[in-house]
Amino acid sequence: MKDKSQELTQLIDDFRYLKNAVMRTNRVFKSISSKTLRPLYLATGLLTIGFAAAIQWLMGYYGSYGAIPGAMKTVYYSLLGILMVWLSYTKARLIRQSVRELGADLTFRQLLKEVYTRNTMAIVAPYGFVIGLAVFFLVSHGWSGYLVPCLAILYGLMIHSMTNFLYLTELVIGGAWLLVTGFGVLFILGPAQTTLALSVTFGVGFIVMYLVSLITARNERNKVG
Repeated sequence: MKDKSQELTQLIDDFRYLKNAVMRTNRVFKSISSKTLRPLYLATGLLTIGFAAAIQWLMGYYGSYGAIPGAMKTVYYSLLGILMVWLSYTKARLIRQSVRELGADLTFRQLLKEVYTRNTMAIVAPYGFVIGLAVFFLVSHGWSGYLVPCLAILYGLMIHSMTNFLYLTELVIGGAWLLVTGFGVLFILGPAQTTLALSVTFGVGFIVMYLVSLITARNERNKVG
């Protein structure tokens, strides 16, 4: 009888933990709106196209990717890394500001804890694992030309899964864009047009998400008006 009572108590504690986790996560995700992420959509799309165009120009200037000087590649990828860190930091800062508007002042560590709960990690972690394996497999077999379309497809699927707890119209459209263009690049362009594939999938995809967020916001204002 005592064991059953302990099991019941443990079960209640588990349910209470899950409830609190969902409530904490919902507080963060409910604060995220199209307006919060809109600048990042545009910046990410333009930067993706810009960096793809830059590496394409370098390959044309030097004759091939392998002929590009190592120092030039170091500068290129260093700038790319810095911009990726900046985008991640900016996203966290914008989300934190949105959460503050709900009356909660969170540190970055607290924000990470509230976002990456069991619920979100149950979706994000498997995709992250598969994406990592896909990158390793393609690179190790010399099929790097297929990286962009495969990543576009996997990220498109992940974005659609994320709409279970963060439903934004532009995420639905953006995920569909990545899926369609990813398969299109895979079967039409093949491995030869990596920079074009990157621009079409991720570059234009983020710009489409930006435009969809603008259109959605305008439609909502018209409904209110």
